[in-house]
Amino acid sequence: MKTIQNRCSAFGTILFFIVLFFVPISAQADHGTLPEVMNSVVHISGHKSISADGKYESSIGTGYIVAVEDDRVIIATNCHVVCGLAFTWVHTHEGSKANKRIGATFLMGDLAQDIAFLSVPHFDGAEPLKLLDGKVNIGEHAVVIGSPNGFTFSVSKGVISYPERPTGKGIQFISHQTDAAINKGNSGGPLLVNRNGEYVVAGMNTMIYSKAGENNGLGFSVVSTDIIDVLDHLLAGTEPTRNSLGVAIDNLSIKAAKALNVPSSYLDQGITGVYVSSIVPNSSAAKVKMQPMDIILQVGDTSIRSTADAISAVQKVRPNHLVHLRIMRGDKMVDTYVIGINTWGFKQEAVKYPKIGKMVALVANKFGVILANPATPGYLKLYAPHMEATDYQMVMSPVVTMVVNKSNAHKAGIRTGQFISGIFIEGMPKVAVTNQKSLLEALDQAAAEGSDTSTVALQLKKFTQETKDGPFKLVTSIVTIDLD
Repeated sequence: MKTIQNRCSAFGTILFFIVLFFVPISAQADHGTLPEVMNSVVHISGHKSISADGKYESSIGTGYIVAVEDDRVIIATNCHVVCGLAFTWVHTHEGSKANKRIGATFLMGDLAQDIAFLSVPHFDGAEPLKLLDGKVNIGEHAVVIGSPNGFTFSVSKGVISYPERPTGKGIQFISHQTDAAINKGNSGGPLLVNRNGEYVVAGMNTMIYSKAGENNGLGFSVVSTDIIDVLDHLLAGTEPTRNSLGVAIDNLSIKAAKALNVPSSYLDQGITGVYVSSIVPNSSAAKVKMQPMDIILQVGDTSIRSTADAISAVQKVRPNHLVHLRIMRGDKMVDTYVIGINTWGFKQEAVKYPKIGKMVALVANKFGVILANPATPGYLKLYAPHMEATDYQMVMSPVVTMVVNKSNAHKAGIRTGQFISGIFIEGMPKVAVTNQKSLLEALDQAAAEGSDTSTVALQLKKFTQETKDGPFKLVTSIVTIDLD
């Protein structure tokens, strides 16, 4: 969640991000109907880093295919949906040729601009959507596709309420405002308009403006021209640009000008510009001693009449180069030069694995195995490489990462890579094992009820493949183990 600062803050409402592709290399598909478009839209789900007790945060959203290469398919979505996830899956439309869930790889993203890209291995039937490299009109009919509140591949319609409205914190991005219903889960999905009988992507749905957190007719979509620009960099292997001067700005109205004590002589001349509402500490603007309430009249050779003008002018500046600003401070004109710093990008940090603690040691001493919750990328990739085709819930049990040599577990035939999904104790029904704690608790409960716990049976699952390129099979077995 974020708040629209500056321009929208006066309304006292909250802007909610809704958790929710570059012009393609292959030939553009002719998306004349919505069912054809929906085959290029995907549902996205993912998990963030896992805690030691196996708990995790989930993320859902939407994406759409923007490029198809020989070995991969590139998908656009919002950074707030996928940036920082430990796992990400793409689910294709039920009516498409693929109709599958595929593990996705994070390519790049930027939280401020809220654009990100994923890739998945090439699959049959993947077709890119066409991005609109042009303008939309106020009142133009618009269609939104996404997964609102988990209802995947839902369609809503409305109009373009206001094209190219500056949104976000300070100088960030331009978006199309729409009244088409957008809710949590729509993030990253396409905002479509019709051009000559073909649906094209005008923007990427990214946020709503709401007091309650649900849609009330104020949705915003990052314009496709910005997405095209970033994707050009992605496919060229170069770094995208989002210049920042370190100021937050707002439009200058007559009322605001009077509040800023702009001399009446300038008001009579119809002064235009944007005013600085705040300065980022240690930023380029702070270093040249720009001040809140400075009025920016000119950026480079561009006269500023709105925040949209200022955003566009700043983004044209070469990164790490000086740009001339003409500002009004009180009743004085001031010329200054500020360096535009490229702040585009999101650093995808390595996943932090849970620490092996006392619980693991107790299990090792009792059973002769080292267990770890499998819900971390390293363990799942190593022991459950079937993840593209098998339900995630099938491996929500601890995995054996080490067997103590000559222990009872070793003698019983337990081996690394097996998932312990259940325990059988005399006089008790099977107990599901979801983590190390549940395994020990089952023994404690049995002992408290007077059951014999010197010998137990463990239900084990393992994913195997007969040949290197063959399908993975789930093999279930039960072994009896003597406990010391």
